[in-house]
Amino acid sequence: MEVKAAYQRWVDARRELERWDGIAANFHQYESQRSNPQMAIETERSRFGAGVPGFIERQRTVVEQEEQIPILQAQLG
Repeated sequence: MEVKAAYQRWVDARRELERWDGIAANFHQYESQRSNPQMAIETERSRFGAGVPGFIERQRTVVEQEEQIPILQAQLG
């Protein structure tokens, strides 16, 4: 009787393992589908981040030029 119970637990554990293997296979499939878009997002994020200092410098230039407008207008007359 004890052997049958142990065998049944083994069979149940084996079924559970097969179920988890199926879940893992699904996960890996979705993970691989997700990797290309994820890489594209990271590439664009890096590209965007690299452009930020240039935009900040342009903003500084615009602010400096805007500050000069009243002086230039006064010089014109």
